[in-house]
Amino acid sequence: MTKQLFRKIISFFTACLMCFWMPLTVRAADGKTQMNNLVNSYSKTSAVLVYSLEDGVLYTWHKNTEILGASLIKLPYAYYACTQIEAGVHSLSETMTYTSSWYHGGSGIICKNGYGKSYTIRQLLDYAMRYSDNVAYDMLVYLFGTAGFNSMVKDWGYSVSISTPSPRFPPVTADFMRTAMQKVYENRNNGECWQAVWNGLCNSTTSYVRPVLAGTTAVKYGNVSTVWHETCFVDGDYPYIVVIMTTISNNTPNVTFIQNAAKAAGQIVKDYLNEKALLQQETDLLETEPEETIPPETEPEETIPPETEPEEIIPPETEPEEIIPPETEPEETIPPETEPEETQPETLPYKGDINNDGTVNALDAAEILKEAVSVNAGNESILTEEQKLSADLDADANISANDASLILKFSACSATNLIKDIRTFLMLLEFVS
Repeated sequence: MTKQLFRKIISFFTACLMCFWMPLTVRAADGKTQMNNLVNSYSKTSAVLVYSLEDGVLYTWHKNTEILGASLIKLPYAYYACTQIEAGVHSLSETMTYTSSWYHGGSGIICKNGYGKSYTIRQLLDYAMRYSDNVAYDMLVYLFGTAGFNSMVKDWGYSVSISTPSPRFPPVTADFMRTAMQKVYENRNNGECWQAVWNGLCNSTTSYVRPVLAGTTAVKYGNVSTVWHETCFVDGDYPYIVVIMTTISNNTPNVTFIQNAAKAAGQIVKDYLNEKALLQQETDLLETEPEETIPPETEPEETIPPETEPEEIIPPETEPEEIIPPETEPEETIPPETEPEETQPETLPYKGDINNDGTVNALDAAEILKEAVSVNAGNESILTEEQKLSADLDADANISANDASLILKFSACSATNLIKDIRTFLMLLEFVS
């Protein structure tokens, strides 16, 4: 009893130390807190999407809400025009002459250069992205039409459509614009038309996001008197896309909101990468030191028999005839195997062992994070019902990063050989909290 009590005391204080070093719950990342405060306090409609090309959605706010897109539609249409040029429908060197019938006010430079000047399709693609040129966009729509574009968008899974003379500037969603930017990025090196579009985006003349969010390269903005939007590609070792859409009044964009949302998006990515790196460190540590934890768990039976039954070991060495009788006497071998202390842990469901390998470690935490990312992205669950029960360590009916965090904490404790049972560990944490 004294030895067991001592172990319980040590386990309790170990749990206390773990609570001091690591929080019991995974608090909302600082970037997400900032973003939530921003969008909830914004007086008008907004939509925000932070999307990693490697890991998918990192943050979303009204990503499927339709808002008047203004010039954002020029980005997916430029993608469509490139697919047609690749298919042999017109070429980059073909020209169109700007006349009074093409006049369109608003953004752009063609309408300011005077009638009679000719422009190549390459220039039209560049101007539509670089200057958000309305005349360039109108000419491209005239050349390549609307039916093929609408069919392409439907294949993408969206209901956005255009027609002439109107609407050429339809409502769009943040998720639709993310898809368009991602597709253009993935094709940016596939030929001259794609390069013309990408270079125009990387040199777009207007952006409130680019000055405050490091790494922002390609930007397609859209604005009229009632909206200001930006779809941005942020380059670097971990590329991602940020879409910020806002409704405004009197042609006055809320620059403070847009720039603070961009900063919060950058912080969301940093927070996610820090959590991902921490999980990887835990995984690497467990994978490189398996021998240190396995022997203490598998060698208790080897030391106990010699200490408790010394008389049974000696006779077989001196009298071989006595070896047979112990084998036929079940009473001597069964009791040690049926002791309740040894069988009870095996019959209880093993919390946290998601991959059913008999241990609870960072590999199980990784499975939980994959499940959380999949569900948050709107995909189907990747865990079985039994795995979900095992994964919900905090018993909140939700598989989240908090459950993964608890596994990592238990793994750190169990590595010290002070506590091996995760159920005891969870009970101690609940008591400490």
